[in-house]
Amino acid sequence: MLQQVTTTSLQMNSIKEFVPTLDFDKQLQIMEVNPADGFINFSLFVGVGLVWNWESRLKLSFEEWQQYLTKTKLKTYLAFKDKTLVGYYELEIQDDNNVEIKFFGLLPSQIGKKLGGHLLSNAINTAWQLGAKRVWVHTCNLDHAGALKNYQARGFLPYKTLTQEEDIPQKEELYQLIKNYLSGYVKFYENI
Repeated sequence: MLQQVTTTSLQMNSIKEFVPTLDFDKQLQIMEVNPADGFINFSLFVGVGLVWNWESRLKLSFEEWQQYLTKTKLKTYLAFKDKTLVGYYELEIQDDNNVEIKFFGLLPSQIGKKLGGHLLSNAINTAWQLGAKRVWVHTCNLDHAGALKNYQARGFLPYKTLTQEEDIPQKEELYQLIKNYLSGYVKFYENI
């Protein structure tokens, strides 16, 4: 279905611009996924993103997920609150030590518990710890209604906005892409 989508790109050029939530580093426990595991990233992409119609990576096969994770400088982090998985973030280390918050979000069951600011603060802090010279992210009007406010409250400043018509898949299309991935996953592991 065609829909107008406004995407806002935001950046932080110095750690001095970072405005973390109070005690963010004590609110959540963060664990890096190491070694990279395509199934974990797939599961979180679906678990967090399905409600927001994330579809970009659903077109990847099981093998393509694995290749993507090993060919890029991508780091994945899980966030826990009292031993319960609440969300995740992916950081991509790019040229010139730019770090993009590639994907970020809470599981739907954790939305509304005041965790989004803490999760984002942890993601930004991790990016700076990786040696970032610039941290950037993009969001769109299809994401959670509080996403843009959260980014700006943490110190991100918008530098580009683009509105264009995009073909947004229906839920049934997303379900089929998920099924295709899982079929490849089962085939890959059926002989072990």
